Amino acid sequence: LIEAEAGFRAMGDDQRAARSLATLGRLHWMLGDGERGSEVLDHAIELLEPMGATPELVQSFVWASTLFMLQGQTDRSIELAERGLEIERDLNLLGARSQLLNNLGVCQSMLGEPSGLTPSGPTDALTPAAASQPSALPMISAMCSKHCASC
Repeated sequence: LIEAEAGFRAMGDDQRAARSLATLGRLHWMLGDGERGSEVLDHAIELLEPMGATPELVQSFVWASTLFMLQGQTDRSIELAERGLEIERDLNLLGARSQLLNNLGVCQSMLGEPSGLTPSGPTDALTPAAASQPSALPMISAMCSKHCASC
């Protein structure tokens, strides 16, 4: 990814270079180096923001918000999730919106804010997509029953 970022930069493709950096930041975090991961993701966001609303920028906000949420840095995660949602609004990226809303709700719940426990606002747009998906509840229930029977 380091070579990919350098190669894209040499070709003048700053968007793909920044996307490579965002992926590298996520990889650092996944390998246990959250501090380096957050630095690289912040840099990717800095590079992508001047390019306007892009899926790459929204994905960088998703990954950065998730990283900070899982590290317990709720204020930073909320800030990033809200910025990501603002940009995502015009792009209609349902998967990214879902993850950003999840991060926001988890962080609000961690802070004891009741608003994090109930769906509101932007989740309305997810309802038609979610309604068209089959429920996983019967499968999950069966798995739990099988597991409990073996205990």
